[in-house]
Amino acid sequence: MRQRKGLSALLLAALLAASSAQAETSGPLAEGVKDEPCAAETDDAKRVQCLRKGRDSESLYHLGMAYRTGSGVKADQDQALKLLKKASKKGSPAASLELARIYQGSRRNEKDAAALALDYAERSCEQKSPDGCTLYGVMLIAAAPEDNAAEAAKAYDAAASRGSGEAFLHLGRMTLLGLVKDGKRTAEELFLAAEQRGIAEASLRLGEIYRDGLTVPQNYQLAADEFRKAALQGSEEAMNDLAVLYTYGLGVEQSYSKARELYEKAVGLGSSDAMNNLAMLYQYGFGVRKSYPMTARLLESAARQGNAQALYNLAIMRIRGQYYDRDEGQAFDLMSEAAKQNHPEAAANLGWMYWNGVGTAVNRRLGCRWWDNAVIAGNDTAKENLRRLCKDVNLSEPAVGRKADGADDEDVRPAPEARNMKKGGNRSRPADKKALRSGS
Repeated sequence: MRQRKGLSALLLAALLAASSAQAETSGPLAEGVKDEPCAAETDDAKRVQCLRKGRDSESLYHLGMAYRTGSGVKADQDQALKLLKKASKKGSPAASLELARIYQGSRRNEKDAAALALDYAERSCEQKSPDGCTLYGVMLIAAAPEDNAAEAAKAYDAAASRGSGEAFLHLGRMTLLGLVKDGKRTAEELFLAAEQRGIAEASLRLGEIYRDGLTVPQNYQLAADEFRKAALQGSEEAMNDLAVLYTYGLGVEQSYSKARELYEKAVGLGSSDAMNNLAMLYQYGFGVRKSYPMTARLLESAARQGNAQALYNLAIMRIRGQYYDRDEGQAFDLMSEAAKQNHPEAAANLGWMYWNGVGTAVNRRLGCRWWDNAVIAGNDTAKENLRRLCKDVNLSEPAVGRKADGADDEDVRPAPEARNMKKGGNRSRPADKKALRSGS
């Protein structure tokens, strides 16, 4: 079984994607945060009156939040901002964290807002808020992953020392990407620490490293156990990954019915990967009645979400004339969309289409360029085509639409077309029955 390609890119994307979301709160906002001074007041209006009498950081923070949410007083975001800033200056880590989140989500002056968000997140961290430290680390990674890795790791360490599961998760990701180099804790240990603190994604990441043998011995059974934990917590990605294991019988007894059930649950949650994989069951009749209409419907739904594997599979159906009328122009457009997402087989096939003028004008230089892209993505067929046919093609020159010198069209071999089972990320497996049974 091949090592999954693109996992580092996926983890980096996950690190960057986290920057657009607020750090999750688990437990107190910060060490030493006191109970709200006026919590005994059950009437919201009287509670606000009580808070107005206080000048301490906690009173100012809760009064600011009352204006922010319109609880017991008319909502007033300007007044909320003013009060939260006062509370932050007086040492409220919760106020600093809220200000970081406010400016993080601001759209009025993005440049200044981003700087203010980072400043307040850093302040919240200095005021010993684990969530503030986690958010500060997320923002640093979003700004410059490699340049800010050491400072981000320090912030995550501070949050982890105060029990933040999210911080352990981020440290695990960074360790797996090689952005943390102290070697004190492995990615597995960090993900386990996050999992023990109830972080569903940690179970998903553990499943991935066990499945793919990343820094640990490959173990499909452990992978299945971890995917199952994450799936039970509602992770659609884990549902899809566990379903793939059932499809191939890896670490579990092969069961198309269990695979289909999990795919369907993930589809219900909007997973485009699961849509693609469920489509493959219908295309080949694995555990279901073979149905090209159902295959096409599911692939089209996944393609509308931009799923590269689904776009590739639709292109192959157009080339073969399966369900759809054979349409090389449509196939070329779909293959192009998939290839632009660094899908290795799509890039290789796009090179073949340019070389042979399938769905487009013959353009040997563009064909060679796409084979070059496919080689970078790990496609072996493209490597052979590039070696044999593109010796005299200067890839740095503009592509002008002429035939390059070299072999005849029939010497060009198309990339394998059956690698269409999406495993989560951008890894694909052969979807013929023999491969499904053997897991080869």
